[in-house]
Amino acid sequence: MISSLLFGLASCANWAVIFTGSADFTNYRHSADSFYQYYALIERNFPRDHIILLNYDNIARAYANPFNNSIFRELDHQINVYPGLQYVDYRDKNVTANAFYGVLTGNRTLSGGQRVLESTSEDNVYVFYDNHGGAGFLAVPERNGRYIYADELHEILLKMKNDRMFKNLFFPITACF
Repeated sequence: MISSLLFGLASCANWAVIFTGSADFTNYRHSADSFYQYYALIERNFPRDHIILLNYDNIARAYANPFNNSIFRELDHQINVYPGLQYVDYRDKNVTANAFYGVLTGNRTLSGGQRVLESTSEDNVYVFYDNHGGAGFLAVPERNGRYIYADELHEILLKMKNDRMFKNLFFPITACF
């Protein structure tokens, strides 16, 4: 009994996709919250190679940022949650709805040939989104194309389910509406 339980746990992996949909310093909080998700996962020994991070990544080095190359989520500035350039998989113009859809479905063509989920039917998948939203859509960084639409996202999640890309999926959204 115990060996079958251990074998079952051994075949399970954890994956995370973190998407920040804004790109300017006035929306600092979106990057701070998203990078905090990354930080919290790493603190809990989540494997870095199982986290896919999509962030415009211009806040840490912004002229308006008094803490160069740092992002803080709390006012005491004790913990820098910015992981560094090397850990942001999609940045600048690559943070798009299509890239997000490609990452989630494991479609390298749609994602622009970059990292995608490689999860299986036994894995746990955590998807976190932070930005503005509206009735039926979630925003992407300005100038980065069309929004993430509710009906398209529903189809993407169904495809993930039908393609057996997860055992458990948790998808918190921090956005207006």
